[in-house]
Amino acid sequence: KIPNDAQVHIEETQFRVDKFILGERININDSEILISENDQCRAIKCSSHLIKYIKNPSEEIKIKAVKQNGYAIIHIENPSEEIQKIAVKQDALISKYIESPSDYVKKIIVNKNKRMIRRMKNPSEEIQRTSVQYNGNIIKHITNPSEEVQRLAVLQNVNSIKYITDPQEDVQALAIKQNYKVFDLFKKYATCAIWAYATKEEIKQNLENNFLLVT
Repeated sequence: KIPNDAQVHIEETQFRVDKFILGERININDSEILISENDQCRAIKCSSHLIKYIKNPSEEIKIKAVKQNGYAIIHIENPSEEIQKIAVKQDALISKYIESPSDYVKKIIVNKNKRMIRRMKNPSEEIQRTSVQYNGNIIKHITNPSEEVQRLAVLQNVNSIKYITDPQEDVQALAIKQNYKVFDLFKKYATCAIWAYATKEEIKQNLENNFLLVT
């Protein structure tokens, strides 16, 4: 409220006063005042986090907020896949604020940061493969990896086999072929055939190394 003795300066799009009277304080969350979408846009432009004070914002307003700052998704209930995509493309760590992201969103997260698979529940086979091809040791965060995922992990880093419980026999052979010394990491799971193969590879690789030293 503007008192009668206030000095008022009127301009084309605004006015100024040297005094005004505040009314009763109202919690913004309890306010029934509705603001236009244009006003909402202006508010979001000032700070994307102001979306938490907008009741039932439209999808367009949500998108504007998240485009400006991905972390604004914290204040959005049940964000659509489109909003999730916009947010995690900015920062994969935002995914911790998203409940049950779709497989498509998970792919974006992992492409942005391969280590984020450790935060995912039931990542798809494709996501597992993408992750271990980047860093084989990531397999330690994967429950019951398939033989193909095991193989890709060992190809990327032979020592990653130590994180695989009871690796498949073909994967064991693949690891030994790369370096027979890793056999000690999983020999408790080895069959007689793998023991024999490990011995054969040890002899073969030692002969090759000795030949290289001689030449």
